[in-house]
Amino acid sequence: GDRCKLIPSVSEGVGISVAVGDVDQFSRGIKSIKKLGTRIAQSVIRAAGGYDKLNDSQSGFRCFRKDTISRLKLVADGMELASEMLIKGSRHSLRVLEVPTGYRTRIGISKLNTFSDGWRNLRMVLLLAPEICFLAPGGAAFLLGAAFTVAAFLPSKGIEVGSLRWQPIFFATIALVLGLQTMLVGLVFVWRRTALTGKPIERSLRFIRAASFPVACSATGALFLLAGLALDAWLFGHWIRGTSSIANLPIASLGQSLLLTGGTLVSFGLIVRWLHWDQGQSRHED
Repeated sequence: GDRCKLIPSVSEGVGISVAVGDVDQFSRGIKSIKKLGTRIAQSVIRAAGGYDKLNDSQSGFRCFRKDTISRLKLVADGMELASEMLIKGSRHSLRVLEVPTGYRTRIGISKLNTFSDGWRNLRMVLLLAPEICFLAPGGAAFLLGAAFTVAAFLPSKGIEVGSLRWQPIFFATIALVLGLQTMLVGLVFVWRRTALTGKPIERSLRFIRAASFPVACSATGALFLLAGLALDAWLFGHWIRGTSSIANLPIASLGQSLLLTGGTLVSFGLIVRWLHWDQGQSRHED
């Protein structure tokens, strides 16, 4: 049938490693929820470095060369295999050809679950490309929080929003802490991706493999904790003397931000030290 069109594409196509059946062009019988899920998955895979020109990244109609595909070291055993194959194939510069195929309405009950399979798909993409949901958004939130922290100390005392003046004190702390935690989670995913795929960490992120990195994290966190405690002690002294005022709110916010980010960095430093130790143990056993 239509699936047989894929075989000549790989066996006779020059340099073609994978042929993917495109059923999207004949998708009248496909449910709207599945169409939406495919569109979302397509956008995420493209952002993760998958093939930009594929119309149906979730198609299960595929034909590939065994010797070529084995180099990808695929680990998925469910629907997420489709995404893993494309992302890893793109990173290995495999040529992929999309072949239009027909679609026939399924007879019987589908074994796929829209939400659980969708989550497994998203989890695989996050493991392979954590930067799209963790590193970049986390960095942006952290920088935004830092900017709002500085803005809280400006003479204007806030940001004008129409006829109102917004005090970004509390939002600044939230953005700083959540941004930092999101970035650190992204770094853990980068580490995990390397363990799963065997692909070296990008040059700009290789600092997480350095033996000095966890020490630097913990030391910086400890300094932040001490600075936060010092600010809190200063504010407590003003409160005891009855000289505290609302003007000290930016300092209080900064103190809490330092305590929270400091605690986060110390904890992350310990986690990275454990990852270093665990990786060393694995190599020793091998």
